[in-house]
Amino acid sequence: MFFSLITQPLFNFLILLYNLVGDFGVAIIIFTVILKFALFPLIKKQQQFQEKQKIISPKIKEIQQKYKNDPKKLQQEQFNLMKEHQFNPASGCLPIIIQMIIFITFYWILRPGNVLFMENGSFTVSSDALYSFVNNPEEINKTSLGIIDLTKSNTVLAFLTGIVQFIHSRMLTQSAASKKKDENKGKKKDSKEPDIQDMLSQQMKVMNYIFPILIIYIGLTLSAGLPLYWITSSAVSIFQHKFLQKKLENEK
Repeated sequence: MFFSLITQPLFNFLILLYNLVGDFGVAIIIFTVILKFALFPLIKKQQQFQEKQKIISPKIKEIQQKYKNDPKKLQQEQFNLMKEHQFNPASGCLPIIIQMIIFITFYWILRPGNVLFMENGSFTVSSDALYSFVNNPEEINKTSLGIIDLTKSNTVLAFLTGIVQFIHSRMLTQSAASKKKDENKGKKKDSKEPDIQDMLSQQMKVMNYIFPILIIYIGLTLSAGLPLYWITSSAVSIFQHKFLQKKLENEK
């Protein structure tokens, strides 16, 4: 069912693009851009969820402090607050889950032996995975843009993946830090009580350096197609985040 509903349609779409452009690397880039824009409504909802979360988090803290000795009242007040702001905690997870499913599917597609096969150093396509209306290119040119061998790992792409991921993660952290600074204006901080959000922010800053290094390591162990997908996906995500951030600020 997973293959029929998700893997096969995405694979056929990728082959359709390859038949049009004749370069598998370029087909991966176009495929990723189209996919990211198709998911734009979900990404917008996720960012709206994050904005709402920043608004109601201080109010939830106040309710927790006010009704800490009355669990039933606490639960009811939290429910009323979320209903008032139309805030559903589960809605923030859906876009992430969908994007992870697509990433895993893409990894499965590009891994030789599933729907693409390595024969004599070249890619061949499994005709069983193609729809009847999709032309089988038989053999896919393994070289993209005349320089990238998609059947092997690529050091330059692996490091570019880490760099773009670092830029994206840092941008998200700076955005969160800016919102936190605005929330704290005019508030007196009690030094005796540790700020959990500040602790999480510090952990995120550490992860901003660790995660890109991990991505580089993974990129060095995979064929060049997946890092190419990741670079394109992260670059589009940066553009979408800036666009949505500006749009949300204008709406406010």
